[in-house]
Amino acid sequence: MDNFQDYKKQWFDFVGYEPHAGQMQLHNPPMGEYHPKHNPEGARFIVACCGRRFGKSYLSCIELLRGAINRPGETYFYCAPTYRMAKDIAWKELKRLVPKIWVQSKNETDLRIE
Repeated sequence: MDNFQDYKKQWFDFVGYEPHAGQMQLHNPPMGEYHPKHNPEGARFIVACCGRRFGKSYLSCIELLRGAINRPGETYFYCAPTYRMAKDIAWKELKRLVPKIWVQSKNETDLRIE
């Protein structure tokens, strides 16, 4: 296992996340053009065609936070068709996943954590 995989395992353990086999394929793409070892910047987008209750929203929150921790000071966002959907789908989960000691400010109106 390379350093990137070790880091992901530690991050998953830290947040108490146990991805199933399908989610692991999204967290660890197969060898190829966008594999982290060959393209450290990674893919620009991940497209997941998955059914209901696959865990897409939680997986997205985990990856969003992992990226934000790797590059502090940059902007990361969760996108949904409407503000209300973003709030209902991911906001509570993001607030739960981010340790309170890391939060400088939180804006419930803008759904923003700094």
